[in-house]
Amino acid sequence: VVRAICIVLVVAGHYFPEGSPVWYTSLRGWIYSFHMPLFMFVSGLFHKNTNIIRKVAAYIGIYLLFKGAIYGVKCLFGANVAFDLLRESGAPWFIFSLAVYIPLAYLVRKLNKKAVLAVSVALALAAGYFGKIGYFLCSSRVICFWPFYYLGIIINREKIETVVKNKKVKLVSGAVLILWL
Repeated sequence: VVRAICIVLVVAGHYFPEGSPVWYTSLRGWIYSFHMPLFMFVSGLFHKNTNIIRKVAAYIGIYLLFKGAIYGVKCLFGANVAFDLLRESGAPWFIFSLAVYIPLAYLVRKLNKKAVLAVSVALALAAGYFGKIGYFLCSSRVICFWPFYYLGIIINREKIETVVKNKKVKLVSGAVLILWL
């Protein structure tokens, strides 16, 4: 359900172009403040260290198809674009990031979880200051969103379910959401 909501928010966030009404610009800023971190967190919640090679190959395949389809559509509509397999600033970055996170999660599985999270947060924060990281292999986004994915892996799902089912938490969350909106 949360993934479906995130997908709707991604579409809503990209629906109106720049220069849209003020109310939409505010709504778009609100959506962008959490939708991709939440998407990555939920993806991490469902991570399993099984069939790693098969999963990575599938994600790379989907990435290439997605990238090729976007390139084809742009060419079809007369855009003058070059196909660059190793750079991505558009939508396929999410799929490529998952292809990186799966083996990365496997590699760090025996390390201290708090230390991995702390280092990944520090790297994500630092990445914003280094413009050279950029779009090569989706590096900037891979680095920046990894802590959310990893947090999804290490957090106890049962505790989340218990907290989410608590009526007080629902009331407070609803009130915060209403105030935020």
